[in-house]
Amino acid sequence: MANKYQQMKIQKNIKQEVRLKAFYFLDLALILGLCGGMFYLQELIQLPIGHFILVECLLFALGIFLCAKPSSNGGHRNLYTLYCLLKMDRTTYGVQSYKKGGN
Repeated sequence: MANKYQQMKIQKNIKQEVRLKAFYFLDLALILGLCGGMFYLQELIQLPIGHFILVECLLFALGIFLCAKPSSNGGHRNLYTLYCLLKMDRTTYGVQSYKKGGN
């Protein structure tokens, strides 16, 4: 009976896998929101069809980029990385010298 479970691969973090499914819905909502926003903007500002298709493709690519996980920060998506960058502390700190007998 013990040998039956030795070959079974057990998921390390089940909660993470459940949460991953929610991210797929959020990713889809982000991409559809960007593309749907362009259709709304098209009603307000009449763009030529060539420009509309170009902007729509660029927004779709932006949505895919924001949903991708970069290799340098594999735990978070690019959207979260940009959020942290915008939220970052902008305080500048002065550097003091503590040398003996310094001028």
